[in-house]
Amino acid sequence: MKIYDKLLNHYQVFFNKRIKYLRRKRNILLYCASDTMVWHILNYYDQVKENPVYNFYLYYGDAKTGNETRTRRTYEITKGTRIEPITNKKRLVLVPLDLIVTADLDYEPLRYTKDIVPILYVNHGFHIVSIDNDRNLYAYGERALDDKGRCKFSCILEANMRIANVMNKREPFKGLVMHVGAKDGDIIEREVDNYSMYRKKLGIEEEETLVCVFGTWRKESLFQYLGKEFLEAMGSMTDKGYKFVLSIHPREYVKYDEDVEPMGHVLEEYAQKYGFIVRHPKDSYIPYLIASDIVISDYTSLYENAILAGKKLCLSYFPETSVGDLSIANFLRNEIKVLRREDIKELGWHLNEIKVADFSDILEKYRKEIYPGIGVYKNRVKEITRKLVGLK
Repeated sequence: MKIYDKLLNHYQVFFNKRIKYLRRKRNILLYCASDTMVWHILNYYDQVKENPVYNFYLYYGDAKTGNETRTRRTYEITKGTRIEPITNKKRLVLVPLDLIVTADLDYEPLRYTKDIVPILYVNHGFHIVSIDNDRNLYAYGERALDDKGRCKFSCILEANMRIANVMNKREPFKGLVMHVGAKDGDIIEREVDNYSMYRKKLGIEEEETLVCVFGTWRKESLFQYLGKEFLEAMGSMTDKGYKFVLSIHPREYVKYDEDVEPMGHVLEEYAQKYGFIVRHPKDSYIPYLIASDIVISDYTSLYENAILAGKKLCLSYFPETSVGDLSIANFLRNEIKVLRREDIKELGWHLNEIKVADFSDILEKYRKEIYPGIGVYKNRVKEITRKLVGLK
């Protein structure tokens, strides 16, 4: 450890272990590594912002973020909130913190550990993806561990009750995983009756079947795997009573792998050609999901939101190693239609089969895992926060 880091650690320990007991207010740092995390950080803030005891601070960007970008985005994100922007790490260490909240596994620029300040991981979506060979869920792999092999976090918020129960029995996560339910659960629950309203806004006729196609990024994702042939097949069905909404991860609008061509702009081209509706990354998914009749998805978090909304569902093919062995996707792929390249030529037939199928039992089974009821998510987040900052 560098001398600077040693001195900084002593300084932080003094501020955060000693001085905080002399204060009545509690200081919460919201760490937002990138634009992908913004919604999730602000969602957490929305759950606890009403408590006058809390002061909120926001630090934006990772080690590669330039100062100009950091400053601009920090002020944009905090506008209209009671979150104080912090753009300089030197100023940050002068704030005695009671809690750090992060939506991603890495918070390297901060140099804090949970031994000094409690660190709460609020995630940036349902825990589905696996990025190691052991099929560990994203939040429970090696990146969640410190150099001593311990979990980096004081607490992990978990949407799925089954996953929380399993992980709370496994070291080094034992006792650190709290089931809170889906972040969007209450939002979707309140919107499900607005089916007709959203269809009218989107220009969907009553007799038309609206299909939402949700894709994430990487080589095995939906649009990468099914390709242009799939877009052509959907285009051939637009005069047969079907309308399509296309939605893709923001990473697919830029080059992220020298062997993979991004599909974001391809979707835009086909939308102009066939009249598809494109849901852009910054647009809320709610109107499109609620208005839909069928959802086609890969392992993006949006397939679990489709479960919450009670939508008939079809998955695109992906290797089983793409998802964790505890994820809903891992089980669901054996229970519903999985669309493969060879199915594209009969897409209309498959969609008609999905349209008349009964999904009620499957949807209810998995809905129970991720939605504990109205208001539960908010109340649990508030309670967990109070405990972490030392309030009774």
